Amino acid sequence: MCLRRISNNYYNQYKIYFVSNGIDYIDNSNFLVSGSHDEINQLFTINNSVDSINLYIIEKLWDSHVGYTNSISTNNVAVLRDYIFNSTTPHEIGHALGLYHTHEDSNKVKLDGSDCSISGDLICDTPPDPGLNEENVVNCKYVGDSRYNPLVDNLMSYSPCRTKLTNGQVWRIRQTIKNNEVIRKTLNTTHELNFINWKFDKSSSVCLNQSKTFILENIPTDCFVTWKVSDNITIKTSNNSSVEINLNNLNFESYLKAILLIDSRFYTFYLRLNQLEHPLESNLTLESFKSTPIYLGRFTNITARYNSIIDVGQLGYTWEWSVPSSQVIYHSPNYSYIHVSPIGTPSSLYIQVKASNECGCTNWKGKWFKVEPAPDDCIDCPTKGGEIHY
Repeated sequence: MCLRRISNNYYNQYKIYFVSNGIDYIDNSNFLVSGSHDEINQLFTINNSVDSINLYIIEKLWDSHVGYTNSISTNNVAVLRDYIFNSTTPHEIGHALGLYHTHEDSNKVKLDGSDCSISGDLICDTPPDPGLNEENVVNCKYVGDSRYNPLVDNLMSYSPCRTKLTNGQVWRIRQTIKNNEVIRKTLNTTHELNFINWKFDKSSSVCLNQSKTFILENIPTDCFVTWKVSDNITIKTSNNSSVEINLNNLNFESYLKAILLIDSRFYTFYLRLNQLEHPLESNLTLESFKSTPIYLGRFTNITARYNSIIDVGQLGYTWEWSVPSSQVIYHSPNYSYIHVSPIGTPSSLYIQVKASNECGCTNWKGKWFKVEPAPDDCIDCPTKGGEIHY
């Protein structure tokens, strides 16, 4: 039951589902503490089911280990009792399904990623990882060696914020399930679940104090669905294939679960929800990046911030600009900056911006920018001609 409940929260978003195949008890206190590989491997021979991933819950491992698998791609997993309800269990399951640590042989990995397919974790969309811990990951941000830019949320790291897998890791898991003889035996072929999909308008985001409907498509006609949500969400209406929810506050991680009962077995479809607020004009600020004032004949970066953050796609806003009497280089509407080069001899420019997301749109936010000829000896001025100064 632990394997199904805990690991489904992490893996269902990738259409990988776990079903409990029962619980066995080993009446032998000698195995509560495993002080060597030989002892834990002996434990793996007891009550071992070849058609399941066997999760052994024990009291202690050697050298402060909290989880163990006897190889990469295996059906044997051991986790300390005090760690089964956090990310340790799905992390070890990742090893069982063919994944290495993201910091695997980190001292042998080229930092430019050019050897990603033959070194490290052998996956090219996981950047080099020097080995994450609570010292170099603070508030879920990496603060270690600046040569690295690791994924602090990757499940196969040692980060305290690990929750996700990359597309490459999911592909490797699927190849393991398909081609590895040991793991292939654990595949439940009773029901085809790959066709069941979440359907929602635009994205998996939910807006504060706004209702949104989520649908689970291709559900078998003979199954029963139970809906579960995080504490900050209210279910307004539901049936066997859809649910209408309302986001009440932003104090929790938001999620939606559909628990399907099919032939006396439970399958959990988990959806992590992105929480959004209606954007407000008061949260917008405008600045002339690296150049005050704006100089004639030179492109200057005009940047908008939302809550002091420069949005380059991570906040999910679409940006609209109003710039009179100037040459403008627009970028992606998901980016919160443009470039302007005043023409003529204006003494100032009034530039406006507004931001919108799925929840709504701000009013226009404007600012006057002083315009001057560039001094001949200006060292920090924007570049000349058609080049762009960032």
